[in-house]
Order: sequence, then C-alpha cells, then structure tokens
Amino acid sequence: MIEGKFEPTELKEQFEKMSTEELTDYKFLSDFIFHKIGLSLEVKALKIKNANDMPCWRGLRMKQYPDEFAKLLVFIYEHKKEINSFCEIG
Repeated sequence: MIEGKFEPTELKEQFEKMSTEELTDYKFLSDFIFHKIGLSLEVKALKIKNANDMPCWRGLRMKQYPDEFAKLLVFIYEHKKEINSFCEIG
C-alpha cells in the first residue's frame, strides 16, 4: 500500500520513480490514485458504505474513477513510442 500524500508539484517525480512493473499494473496505479492523489467524485454516487470516512477525499483530488484512469495510464505507457500528439479535453 502507498503511504501518505504528496504536494501537487511532486506528481511528476512520483511517476518518474515508478518501475515498469508499476506503470503497467493498473491495480497499482488505481491504488496510487485513490490513496495519493485523492478523489473529487460525488460521495453519494459512489454508493459505498461509510464513504466519508475513506482517506481518498484529500490531496489533488481527481474526478475520474481510479480504475478507469489507471487503465488509460497503462495504455499510454504501453504505447508511448507510438503516441506523438494528444488533445486534452476538459
């Protein structure tokens, strides 16, 4: 399990420290997002018992579900040599 939070300026550094094994493991990345980045999702929509007591409501707080975003990160990492441009939406 990943311990503690980090400052927004440390996000790039955190990813640079990850091994290939970690960067291709969407479950690891999902856990990283949940515990280290945090969520900004609607608590009621998650339908999780005692959701307000969970540690994911602090930090940078992203609006995507961790599993979905983690799978995107794995895809990007596995195709990094093929991707030569991108479009940010949102």
